[in-house]
Amino acid sequence: MPTTEPYALDNSADTAPDLLACLAEICDPHTQQLLTTLVLPGADCLELGAGNGSIAAFMADLAGDHGEVVAVDLKPQHVRDHPRVKTIAWNVVTDGLPPGPFDVIHARLLLAHLPTRRQILADAAARLAPGGTLLVEEWGEFTPPAVLRHPDGSDLPDLYGRYQQALLGMFRAAGNDTTWCAQVAGAMAEAGLVEVDTVTQARSWPGGSAGCTLPCLVSVQKEAELMRAGMPVDDLRRMRNLLADPQTLLLGNLTWSTIGRKPNGGAA
Repeated sequence: MPTTEPYALDNSADTAPDLLACLAEICDPHTQQLLTTLVLPGADCLELGAGNGSIAAFMADLAGDHGEVVAVDLKPQHVRDHPRVKTIAWNVVTDGLPPGPFDVIHARLLLAHLPTRRQILADAAARLAPGGTLLVEEWGEFTPPAVLRHPDGSDLPDLYGRYQQALLGMFRAAGNDTTWCAQVAGAMAEAGLVEVDTVTQARSWPGGSAGCTLPCLVSVQKEAELMRAGMPVDDLRRMRNLLADPQTLLLGNLTWSTIGRKPNGGAA
């Protein structure tokens, strides 16, 4: 049975600042490219699951002096200060969403973790101003081959494959839906949004990069759970060493970015 905890990873963990920094380095360029066309000067924006606040700050810079970004997170202690970002400790599962209306709402790597994801998406659509846009980004469940290159003679493909399966099992037990990425477009249409479009993006991660450092940090934070799932600690340590090797090359997670717009008439 899924647990009642909304997240499988914890912003209070010692690894959290580095983990959030890795996620920002991996994901921000693609997200920023999309938001550049969505956030206009004077826009009011909502960032759900703000992490370290990198995207909230980016939207605030795009919106300029006459706009504002509300950044919410269950544990927002890592959100960076910005004069036009209002940071709030907020549980979107129990507290609903801030009232809005908002010109742009963005959620990345969040809703798949939450059991009420469809209701939260519908609520986000309802919080949009007429003509406003909702951008939801998720990682899809990985399909092999994940390891494109590895040090000669190493067992990284086996190690990383078992780690991925153990991690996905842990996420599912916490209520994560690894197929949600492919359901977002339909959920947006059901919520009354129009011009729904999904863009997918992935690229390789060389050893030692943020992409390869991310599973190392996750495996440290969730080491006990991964061991219970069948990953011996020596295997986890060997995987971390191999992921730091410059000969390693992983195929990065596939990002599904789905955009929907509220009709100018306001119905959604």
